[in-house]
Amino acid sequence: MSLARFVFLKRDWTEDRKTMDDMMDYFATTKDEGAKQILLFPEGTDLTPESRAKSKQFAEKNNVKEYKNLLHPRTAGFVHLVHGMMERHSLNAVYDCTIAYPHITPHTETDIMRGNIPGRVNIHIVRYPLPQVPTTFVGLEKWLQELWQQKEGLLTKFKETKEFPCVRPEQRLPRPSTTLQPMCVLAWLSYMYWSIWLLCTSLTTILWFFSICALFVYADKYTRGVQRMELDLHFKRLKQKKKGTELPDSDSQDDFEHLKED
Repeated sequence: MSLARFVFLKRDWTEDRKTMDDMMDYFATTKDEGAKQILLFPEGTDLTPESRAKSKQFAEKNNVKEYKNLLHPRTAGFVHLVHGMMERHSLNAVYDCTIAYPHITPHTETDIMRGNIPGRVNIHIVRYPLPQVPTTFVGLEKWLQELWQQKEGLLTKFKETKEFPCVRPEQRLPRPSTTLQPMCVLAWLSYMYWSIWLLCTSLTTILWFFSICALFVYADKYTRGVQRMELDLHFKRLKQKKKGTELPDSDSQDDFEHLKED
């Protein structure tokens, strides 16, 4: 996750805001790499009995409707992120994604390991182009809360019909399987088998594995993380590149004096 440019937050808004600003600056200065997508869960956590109780307390304290299918969203991060990307001209749309399970709902990774794998997953996606996205902090906060109210109604109706509303009938059809899908699963299983075999038979592999683990543990515990190192190196290169393209003051003054003499 660190190497995939995940944005790690510490639930400290002063520090998290700077982290998000740095990541947005990074994405804005790497547009030449191609378009990027940022996946954000505004709830900030999983749907558990504990988090549901906290969401209920929030609703009672703020005199808002209690959700049965969702947790109340944390608006600060979403608003700051969307508004910041707008300012950096690096946002062209917001996608509202809702996932529902008609039969089996896995709540933890343990459920999946026990074989509680959903036979079908329904996904409802709505694209909001930039002109439809509010541009103010208050507008974005209100908009997110309105989307959550719509999402609550959408999930309530899904429990009855076992499907999301669609624009075209073919959208109800399951996504067709491709030849590449089983090949990817086979390749992944082969890689896992090969990796485990090396860890059990090769001393070099064992030393390499534990060295990498130790490096990441050290980076996360005693530094700002591997992803922070990448950002620091990126901005350092940008600073050096900008410094190299700037004309020294002495040269600029000499050129000015030369023009005056002519």
